[in-house]
Amino acid sequence: MRILGKWGMAATLVCCGLLFLACDGTLLIQPATAKAYCDRSWDFPYKIDHEDLCFRLFTEAGFEWGGDWTTRKDYQHFELIE
Repeated sequence: MRILGKWGMAATLVCCGLLFLACDGTLLIQPATAKAYCDRSWDFPYKIDHEDLCFRLFTEAGFEWGGDWTTRKDYQHFELIE
């Protein structure tokens, strides 16, 4: 696994916990109290989605968003497209 964050090629923004949906459907949530934020259908503070300024700024700068990945979801992750 490449560690792109140390090279400035990736960023993970954490405000309410780490949410990661793996391709096999398993869900990693840290801390456990962040589980409510897995429901992406409701609006909550600092939610990153396609309407969010954070999303627009990162994608305009050439990053891809982990929320758009098809094999897994990592909603706080942005990675520079090589």
